[in-house]
Amino acid sequence: MEQSRRDRPAEPGDRLSPYWTNPEPSPLAVKGYRDWVEEQIQEAMARGDFDNLPGRGKPLDLTENPFEKDWLVHHILKNAGVAPEWIELRREIQADLAWLRDHPDHPDRAERIRETNRKIDRYNLLVPIPNLQYPRLTPATAPGAPPRTAGGGAQPSPEGSR
Repeated sequence: MEQSRRDRPAEPGDRLSPYWTNPEPSPLAVKGYRDWVEEQIQEAMARGDFDNLPGRGKPLDLTENPFEKDWLVHHILKNAGVAPEWIELRREIQADLAWLRDHPDHPDRAERIRETNRKIDRYNLLVPIPNLQYPRLTPATAPGAPPRTAGGGAQPSPEGSR
C-alpha cells in the first residue's frame, strides 16, 4: 500500500504546482498557443464578456505613443482630465495677458504684472522646450501699455501685427 503524503518524506515534486507535475500534456502542448488563445477568445465572446465594453463602435485612438518617455504619466493625466502643470500655467498666463491688454488703466495693473511674472518664472522652469518660454513683463512691455514714441510718432504694438 502506498504511503500518504504526510507519512513519507517530501520529494522535490511535492512543492511544485499540479500544473508542473501533471502527467497529462497541457492544452498549449496539445493545441498550440495560437489555437488555444483563439479558443479562449471565442468562448469569452460566446459568454458575452466583450459586450458593452467602453468605446465599443468607436475608432481606436492611436495618437498616443506608448514608447514615449513619460507615456504612462501623460495617459493617466489625460484620462483624469488634467494637464501637466506647465500647460495649466500657460493657460493662466494667456488669460492674464488678455486681462492686461483689456485693462490698460486699471489700478491693479502693476500687481497683476507681478503675479503674471511669478507665473512666467514658474512656467519657464517647467516648460520642456526652451523656445516656448515667455519673457518677463515690465509696465512698458505688458500688453495694453501705451505705445512708445520714437521721434514723436507712435509705434504699432506687436499684437496689432499678428
